[in-house]
Parts: sequence; structure tokens; C-alpha cells
Amino acid sequence: TQDGWLARYVLCTPPTISIQPTAVNICQSATASFSVTASNATGYQWTLGGSDISGATNSTYSISGATPSNNGTFAVRVSNACSNVISNNALLTVTPTVNPGIIGANQTICSGSSAAVLTELAAASGGTSSFTYQWQSSPDGSTWSNVASSGTSSTYSPGTLTVTTHFRRLVTSGNCTNIASNAVVITVT
Repeated sequence: TQDGWLARYVLCTPPTISIQPTAVNICQSATASFSVTASNATGYQWTLGGSDISGATNSTYSISGATPSNNGTFAVRVSNACSNVISNNALLTVTPTVNPGIIGANQTICSGSSAAVLTELAAASGGTSSFTYQWQSSPDGSTWSNVASSGTSSTYSPGTLTVTTHFRRLVTSGNCTNIASNAVVITVT
């Protein structure tokens, strides 16, 4: 004390971010989740493009059923009684829904015969408008396996078959992966 006054000093440690939020890349309708890990923090405020997001005041922030309209740059302001610190930016990229298109068509062939080429009756659409394909086959329509390396185009030639086989095409575009088309059956008699 000095002259009857008590001097009091309070040590205040500012918050520190140890794990920054990271970019999120998802397909439309999925959940986008951001998180931050900080010490000495008593408050959180998530922002989108620098503007506060109402009600987003936890160490995590999620958007259920995300759409491309949710794309943007997210960050979080971590605070305590001393000060606040702003995290690194984390970009959200939501790829529009992919429609895998329609393949055709069912066939009946004799054992040892070649099946006709499986074609694209309706093209894949949505996503980033750029697509990759993987054809699959199945003996029963429920257990699927990728076909040989030649099965990566929009059409597929199954070749000679000796047993009834189901086929489908997986489509990938951007963050939307392995979206299955309808299945067709080549019945072998």
C-alpha cells in the first residue's frame, strides 16, 4: 500500500489459437463443419466474409444441408477479458448436386455372346460440369466391383458374358464422388 491505497495488478493472458479452422470442400446437402482450438478463450464469434454470423458463438460452427450459396470465407474471433484474436480464413466450397445421368439398356444374350455397348441415355449433369466415370459390375445387383481400366468413359462395352451381370456407372464431379446411376441387367441364357 501507498498512502492508504492498495495497488492491484491483474495479469491477463490473451487467447491463443493452437489449431486453426481449415478449408471445407463438400458436395451439396452435406454438413460443413469448422472448428478452432484455443487456450485462455472465453468467447467465440464466427464470421463470414468479415461479418458476424448470428448465434455462431461456440468453438465449432456447422451448416447442415449446405448449398453453393453458403460458399465463402469463414473465420472465428476468439476472445477473453483482455483481448481477442482472429483465426486464419477457412474457405467453404460446396459443389452443386450431381445427377449421374441414365445408362441403358437391359439386354438378353446367349452365353458366350458379346453384349451391346452400354450407352448414356441421359448425360450426367450438375457438379462442376466436368465428370469422371467408373463402371461397376455385380452378380446380384447389390455387391459391386469396379470393372477393368477400360471402364472409365461415359459408355462401356462389357464384352463376352457367360453369366447374368448387372452394371452401373459411378460419376464424380468436384467434391461429389461416386454418385451411382441406374443399374442395367444383361441376362445370359
